[in-house]
Amino acid sequence: MAPRRMPPTRTSRNKDTMISESNNMNSAKDKRERPYGFTIVEIMVTLAVFAIFALAMGAMVTKGYSSERAIEDQATVTATANTLLGRINAVQFGTTSDAAPTTAQINEFFDSNSDLGNITFQQLRIAQGTSGYIGFTISGLSGTAKLTISNDLDDNGNTTGFREGRTDLYRVEVKYNNNLILRTYRAAPIQR
Repeated sequence: MAPRRMPPTRTSRNKDTMISESNNMNSAKDKRERPYGFTIVEIMVTLAVFAIFALAMGAMVTKGYSSERAIEDQATVTATANTLLGRINAVQFGTTSDAAPTTAQINEFFDSNSDLGNITFQQLRIAQGTSGYIGFTISGLSGTAKLTISNDLDDNGNTTGFREGRTDLYRVEVKYNNNLILRTYRAAPIQR
């Protein structure tokens, strides 16, 4: 009869089998002890990341809306300045002896209809008086708009430069909230 094999004893197992069984026992133990789901720390970290992301997205949307509004305002100001320039170029140049304009003439020039009245460019220059500009409003905006007409061509505060101080050449500027929107020059028509 063949010798009977004895079952292996604990000490006769090889090392690999013992490590494998040990890992299996630990993983089984972990599965039994750990409940399903997330820990409170994992949930809090996830909520913090989500909150930061939501705040960043909200800030970007808010910035986008304010930028859009600023661009619309700038477009309105630029269009108004261009319209005003067209009106300035459409009036007669006049002479330096033209009388100061009346309030009615100034209002007629700045209103929105196509009738510019009988004001001349020289009268617009005179109307500035000591303030150096004519203030006007731009529909829908609350800022300060200014029209400046001056024979200080380089805007340095004096009229001693080349071609400055003349009565037939002027610098025309439109500013909004003290930001230059448009600058051009207007000369008297050539006398023939």
